[in-house]
Amino acid sequence: MKLSKVLALLCMALTATLFSCSGEDGERGVAGSDGAPGTPGQPGAAGVNCWDLNGNGQEDEDEDLNKDGEFNALDCQGADGDDGQPGDPGADGNAEVYTVTFKGIANGFNSYSQDMNELDGIVENFSEWAFLGYVSKGSQLFPVPGAIEKGPNTDTFFYTLFFVTDSEDPKLGPRATLNHYELDFQSGYNPTSDDVDDFIVVAIKSNVVNSSKSAQVGIEAELKAAGVDTSDYYAVMDYFGL
Repeated sequence: MKLSKVLALLCMALTATLFSCSGEDGERGVAGSDGAPGTPGQPGAAGVNCWDLNGNGQEDEDEDLNKDGEFNALDCQGADGDDGQPGDPGADGNAEVYTVTFKGIANGFNSYSQDMNELDGIVENFSEWAFLGYVSKGSQLFPVPGAIEKGPNTDTFFYTLFFVTDSEDPKLGPRATLNHYELDFQSGYNPTSDDVDDFIVVAIKSNVVNSSKSAQVGIEAELKAAGVDTSDYYAVMDYFGL
């Protein structure tokens, strides 16, 4: 029994000692010095210049947009802007194109002239029309006015003039005429069937009215601007979808 009391007293004394050793928290200590800086990271990749359209880092010719020999901010393009408002409708294009073919035009004379009756009632206002002429010889087509080779592969030529006039007879279409000359224009030339086969006239109506120039000049300018060689019959036909 005495031993139990002694042990109990010892426990109480130890507990009192523990509680008596627990004081209040002390003040915060002084902060330590900063640590040494870390190792720098690797450099980032170079950016892309705004003028470098394909991002290859090269000064490509097509990236010098203002063609001043420099590649800088003046060559940079922003994002596409919004679409503008639709413009007013343009004038109608050439809607009427006709071809007239005269067969076997070698008549033994230095002139050939025929009314284009196929255009009767079509060509009402002569000033609105342009006319292109071509003379065939075998598989070849020679534009007229122009030089045409004599006979089969002779390397000699004659010259043919071509023009169209408004017929005086309202029942007839415009009149197409060919005049043939030696190259020196000192005398006429009478082509034979070895020289020429057929004569083709292309009649083109211009719906664009311009008092400062004729329909002929306007149509020829339009074809030239479109890259069409008027001496090439097939190129003209292709342009007009024929």
